[in-house]
Amino acid sequence: MLPLRSVLIHLALIAPVVVVGQQFPPPITDECDPCMLVQSAQVLSDQCKLTNPIVAQIIALDSGCGRNWDAFCLIKYNDCYNQACGPARQALINNLAMTGGPLGRAVNRTQILTDCPETLVPSSHPTQFPSASPSSKPSLRPSLRPSDGPSMDPSSSPSSPPTPGPTPPPSPGPTSLPTPRPTKNPTNNPTPGPTAPPTNAPTNAPTNAPTNAPTNAPSESPTISPSARPSPSPSTPFPTVDPICQGRPWVITFLYNGGDCSQSYNLQPRQKFDCTDSGSIGPPTNKGDESYITAVPRPENGIEQSGNETVNETVFFAGTVPVGEKYTLNADRVFDKLAAEMTLTIYDEEDGNLLQVVNVHLSCSQPLILFDKYGASEVTQWVETDGRIVSLRESGIVTGVYEEDLGITDSF
Repeated sequence: MLPLRSVLIHLALIAPVVVVGQQFPPPITDECDPCMLVQSAQVLSDQCKLTNPIVAQIIALDSGCGRNWDAFCLIKYNDCYNQACGPARQALINNLAMTGGPLGRAVNRTQILTDCPETLVPSSHPTQFPSASPSSKPSLRPSLRPSDGPSMDPSSSPSSPPTPGPTPPPSPGPTSLPTPRPTKNPTNNPTPGPTAPPTNAPTNAPTNAPTNAPTNAPSESPTISPSARPSPSPSTPFPTVDPICQGRPWVITFLYNGGDCSQSYNLQPRQKFDCTDSGSIGPPTNKGDESYITAVPRPENGIEQSGNETVNETVFFAGTVPVGEKYTLNADRVFDKLAAEMTLTIYDEEDGNLLQVVNVHLSCSQPLILFDKYGASEVTQWVETDGRIVSLRESGIVTGVYEEDLGITDSF
């Protein structure tokens, strides 16, 4: 028999997450089934959040799952908690993972496992001590003795004779003779003859002759000559689509304006957004001045700690950006989605002095609107996991044409 310490260590190795004080995995009911996509990816019931600690823990890590229980939430529920949906549903979950990613591509389940919630701390000792003695003694003797002999004597003779022979004789011959001849002669002749000639003769001639000539000749030249250059653009830019997020952002682009946190302008609550300048100046504001910017998941959201330093292997952006230029998170679309809680850090150069730290929420469970400002960075475009693009204007749309003396036509 293994010692108790060895058993506890073995159990800790095979169970990725321990839910203390409740059955694991929590039972799936009609009122709370986290292993089924909710219709139109809507929220789970409030009762589900209260009765299922795994659901509550996932929503605490990614509030986007509290807004839409989508394929990412369902697969995280199953994969991070040792196939919590049960063996019977693994084939269905595998099929969902094949097309549940952005634009219908496969979900990267390795990325989901690297973002699992932290394992809950197990209890310090067994919840109950073993009993002091066996609960009951064995019975003294068998409860019933066997019977003395057969319960009934055999019968003296068979109960009834065998059945008699077949009861009915065979049926007689055919019941009737065949009919003597056909019942009716064929019909005499076709009843009507062919129809008479056509009732009306054709008309004599067309009723109206064609018109003499076209009513108006074309104009000799265009009424208005083209302008020498395009008309000025509107003074205030306006997006061509609804500028509010509707689904999980997959890729997002910021304009680096530079400057301190005082210029921030957005609707996110302070629990989700905060901005801190290092010193009294903040990042530079002169156009062209360069800073080094990184974008990584917020440290308290499942990032491993090594000593006193944070070890973050997920990097959505890292590079040098001049003031007035744009930078894009997950530009190569390696990740299936952006981290719900993102940290933007600005330095004067790589491995240089800290200038600004911004924490922002990017799962769309909190307001995210075009032209929101988060410290030195301003939102200019994002792409959601279903392919929806929110931008200043739709790409590929010709908004004007001009013509030069050489006859070259171009679009802008």
